[in-house]
Amino acid sequence: MKVIDVHTYLSGSESEESAEGIVACLDACDVDKAFVFAPLLNVQTSELTDEHLDDIRKHNDYCADLCSRAPERLYGFCVLNPVPALAKGSFKRAVQLMIEEVKRCYYELGLRGVKMIPTHWYPNDPEIIPLYQAIAQLGMYVVFHVGIFMDGQQGSYCRPTYFEGIRQVPELKVQLAHLGWPWVDECIAVLNMESNIHGSDPKQWQLRANLSFGPPDDWQSAVREPQQPKKDKRLLSQ
Repeated sequence: MKVIDVHTYLSGSESEESAEGIVACLDACDVDKAFVFAPLLNVQTSELTDEHLDDIRKHNDYCADLCSRAPERLYGFCVLNPVPALAKGSFKRAVQLMIEEVKRCYYELGLRGVKMIPTHWYPNDPEIIPLYQAIAQLGMYVVFHVGIFMDGQQGSYCRPTYFEGIRQVPELKVQLAHLGWPWVDECIAVLNMESNIHGSDPKQWQLRANLSFGPPDDWQSAVREPQQPKKDKRLLSQ
C-alpha cells in the first residue's frame, strides 16, 4: 500500500538540494508522496499584519520552486491567511486578497493545495465563504489546522465545530489536522456526520482528518486502537 505523508512543513531555510533530500527521506521511510506546506510566516504565531502580504507571496513562491524539482513526489500547498490586519482591519477585503493570491498560486505557480490556520478569524464566518468557493472552483484541496495552536493564543479560533461552516460549500474537500486536539471527541463527532450528509461512499465525504503531530501520544494511540472502526477512511495517518 502506498503511503502519503499529509503534513510536511518547509522551514524556509532549505538548500537548493533540499528537494532531493526530501525525496530521499521519503524513499527511506517507504513514503510515496508528501503534501508540502509553504513555510509559516511567523514560526511562533503564524500571525500576519498589514505589511506581510508580500511575505505570503514570497513563501508561496518558495514552496512552488522547491516542489517543482520533484512534482511527481512533492505536492506543494500554498499558505493563505485572511487575517483582517492584512487589509487595515477589513476581513472582507482580506478575503478578497486571499482569493487573488490563491488564483495566482494555482495558475502561475502550479500549486494544487492550500494550508490555513485560523488566526483572528473564524472558519465559519459567512464573509469567508467566497474564498472557500474560489478554492473549490479551482479544485484545490485544503488542510486546516484544528485545535490548540503552538503559541497558546490561536486555539480558540480552531475548534472542530467551527469547521462545520465549510459544508456551505459542498464541493470543497478539507482535511482537519491534528484531530482537533484537545477536542478530539468533538472532531470525531463532526466527521461522523459525513456519512449522514454525503452517504456511505468515502469518495463523497467532504471532511477528513489526520493524526499528525500535536495530539499527545496517548491520544494518537487511542484513535489507532482496534476498537476504532478500521473502515473509517476519514482518518489519515501522517
